[in-house]
Amino acid sequence: MDEKQPKKVFVRKILLYFVVAFFIGIVLRMFVFQSFTVKSASMENVFLVGDRVLVNKLAFGGRLPITLLSIPYTHRVVPILGIKSFLDWIELPVMRMPGIKKIRRDDIVVFNNPTQSDLPIDKRDLMMKRCVAVPGDTVEIDNKFVVINNERLKFHHKIKLGFTVCIKNASYDSTFRKKFRIAESQRSGNYRLSLTALQIKELRADSNIYRIKRCVDYRGSFDSLAFPHSQKTGWNFDFSGPVIVPKKGMTVELTKENLRIYYSIIEIMEDNHILEKESCFIINGDVTRTYTFENDYYYVLNDNRADISDSRNWGFLPENHIVGKFGFVWFSHDESGINWHRMF
Repeated sequence: MDEKQPKKVFVRKILLYFVVAFFIGIVLRMFVFQSFTVKSASMENVFLVGDRVLVNKLAFGGRLPITLLSIPYTHRVVPILGIKSFLDWIELPVMRMPGIKKIRRDDIVVFNNPTQSDLPIDKRDLMMKRCVAVPGDTVEIDNKFVVINNERLKFHHKIKLGFTVCIKNASYDSTFRKKFRIAESQRSGNYRLSLTALQIKELRADSNIYRIKRCVDYRGSFDSLAFPHSQKTGWNFDFSGPVIVPKKGMTVELTKENLRIYYSIIEIMEDNHILEKESCFIINGDVTRTYTFENDYYYVLNDNRADISDSRNWGFLPENHIVGKFGFVWFSHDESGINWHRMF
């Protein structure tokens, strides 16, 4: 018997195990879970920069592949090589496996950035926000408060708002930030900080703090960065709406006013061509005064409300962009080292 034969059998078994594990990993990553690294402070205090989050794809149902010509276990770039990891020659329509539950208000969802329309949906950056309104809801931002179907929501205890803090005899240094658990490493203007209700209470009790003022825009004061970016609305990040969150199959009567709100959905997200006439609209060559939405949409906000990279800035989140639901933090690391207390 050839002495090399057992070695060949052993090598073949190892290769077989590797191939099987490789494809099982692809299936699990596609339909069950995926790791996501938090890179911004938009969801402080719930998540910190450097947290590795496990995304639960079973909850809402895993999406089937969209960009077929793609290297497994990569997003847009091949690690180390730094080259593009996909070709957009073949893009399939978005299809999703049945999920365990529907998306509900207060769920923390992970999704592809809806503003990166130049990329395939599954190759856009991942983002994580809190869902505050589901399809068919009427949502309004009133003096920073979220109002859903005419009911004002209470602030979650971890929600952070922007405040101007004035200090008497203390400098804004690492000791000050550590004492009050303030994440910002630099000050802006008169110490404009993102703070929770508990942090505000502690700051007010400190003798070195002589003024704390909440940063709020005036009602009707137009902000060009606020959705839908139209001066006619007079909306800003503290006052906007009310507006209905689009629901699949819902028909709305189009007006000059609401076209500003729904234009990006009709034209970009649902791939139609719309023209506005004096008393009607032309969609894909057909004269109409109504539009029926083809997909469900959601309204999502950052827990750190001072960070405006959410629906207040870019509008509604399409259901087909949603990857999954937040599972848990499995690892956390920042410039100071491993955050053992945040793991699992």
